[in-house]
Amino acid sequence: MLLIKDDQRPRRLKQALRKRVLAQEARSKKENKESLAYLERILNSTFIHFEILPPQEACLDLHRFKYPDFLRRKHPGFG
Repeated sequence: MLLIKDDQRPRRLKQALRKRVLAQEARSKKENKESLAYLERILNSTFIHFEILPPQEACLDLHRFKYPDFLRRKHPGFG
């Protein structure tokens, strides 16, 4: 996996996905426009990540509401 700085990841992801959308020759301009608009919505959305705690931690109330490790799970887009 390519390591990219957090501030560059959304831009690089957007460029790569935009390139893939535009590379599809069978699509009309309208379909490309709609696909790019959808891509923009996805990258600007909120991502929610759920984790299942191991059984030894799940029974303890303090661990039930543990914050996720946001350093490990960065948001892929701009949202």
